[in-house]
Amino acid sequence: MPLRNHRLSWEQRKLLQERLQQRASLLRTDLGRQAALEAAGVERDVEELGEIDAALGRLDTGAFGACLECGAPIAWDRLLTRPQLRRCTRCEAALEHGSPPLRSVAGV
Repeated sequence: MPLRNHRLSWEQRKLLQERLQQRASLLRTDLGRQAALEAAGVERDVEELGEIDAALGRLDTGAFGACLECGAPIAWDRLLTRPQLRRCTRCEAALEHGSPPLRSVAGV
């Protein structure tokens, strides 16, 4: 036989109900944030996998290691760190600062 609110007053039940609802709300919010973070992680991994597949394709065609913007060689230490890089340091910096890539500036 279930207990009937085991000697809890109406005020006590109301307080516990509010606390449970607050905690449930916090947990739902946290779970939503975690799901968004995981989705962002999956999206990032899919993007990186695409970059890696493209780099493997460049290895097969002989275009690997050359900047796709200006054609200059990408520094070896950069390639060792991130073999999927597509741009030299100068072109990458130009794009990050909102400037056109060197090929566009030089008209190449």
